[in-house]
Formats: sequence, structure tokens, C-alpha cells
Amino acid sequence: MNNIHPETHTRMQLPKVSQIAIVVQDIDKAMHAYAQLWGLRKWYRLAYADGGFVELRGKRIQNEIDIVMSYSGSLLIELIEHKGGDEDIFSEHLKQSGEGVHSVGFFVPDIDQRLKAMQTMGVGVLQYGVIKSRGGAVTTYAYLDPRGAGGILIELIQTRQFGVHLPASHFIMEIGCLTGDCQKIRV
Repeated sequence: MNNIHPETHTRMQLPKVSQIAIVVQDIDKAMHAYAQLWGLRKWYRLAYADGGFVELRGKRIQNEIDIVMSYSGSLLIELIEHKGGDEDIFSEHLKQSGEGVHSVGFFVPDIDQRLKAMQTMGVGVLQYGVIKSRGGAVTTYAYLDPRGAGGILIELIQTRQFGVHLPASHFIMEIGCLTGDCQKIRV
């Protein structure tokens, strides 16, 4: 894997940080703890559908994860629990560092274009995947090589439904609850 140097960070021209992802051992306990700590009372649990996939360092793997999300202002807080299957970057994080901040996320309208640009800068992809949810939303994500980024992964995220780019927002999450893409949880 290649190092990300400060000049590469400048050339990435990423949008503002939109998401902080935290890897946890027990998502329900963590959700309650963060609800108390940060006042996050409304959460959304992703409702998975068949057809997604995950590649870790270019190799197709099978993993099972649970994801819940909440908003602190416009910042999306994501909790991720590795539930089973093959090793992935979430289980690796737990083994190496324990629970904690895993990545910062950037929502982009065209992830393929961004990944091509990153590749020309020598930035490698650690994990890449597609998540399909029950309501028809398709999220494509890529975790980029963190070397030189303080050990925190950089995630590029693109969500589309019926071919249309969906920006991340409270409103889109509420729509997702109506379409079956996620389930609302009150803590």
C-alpha cells in the first residue's frame, strides 16, 4: 500500500467531512451510551437486502455487519458492529485498537470518478463494497489507505436510488424509513 502524503491530501479536493464512523463491540449498548453522551436520541438502522458485496484488499469476502446512524447537526455519526463472517477492516480495527473512531466519511456524487483520481495519486483502496437496502437504495463505499492520515481511514460514500444521487441528510433518512431502506430507533 502507498503512503498518503500531505500534498496528496491537498490534491484530493474532498468535500467537507460528512460522517464519523465508530467501530463498537455491542451496537445496542453503544447506541445508548452515545445517546446519553451526545444527546443523540433518534437513530436509523440500515435494512439490508440481498445483492451487495465486499472486497478486502481486492479479495471478495463474506461479512455481516450492523450499522446504526444518527445526526449531530449535519454530521452523520455511524456506529458499526462486526457480527460475523470473514475478517474485515472493522474486525481488524477492534483487534488492533479496540472500540473507537474508525473513519471519516465524504459523500460524493460519482465514486468511480473519485477512485480513478485517487488511483492516479497512488492512494490505495483497503475495502470496497456495495450495500443494497430493502427500499432500493444502493450505497457504494471505499475505504482508502490511511498511511499518513493519522491512522484514521478515509471513506468515500455514494448513495443512489433509482439511479439518482442521494445526499446524506435527516430528510433523506426519514424518506428511507418510508421506503424500507432503514428503520427508525428512538433511544
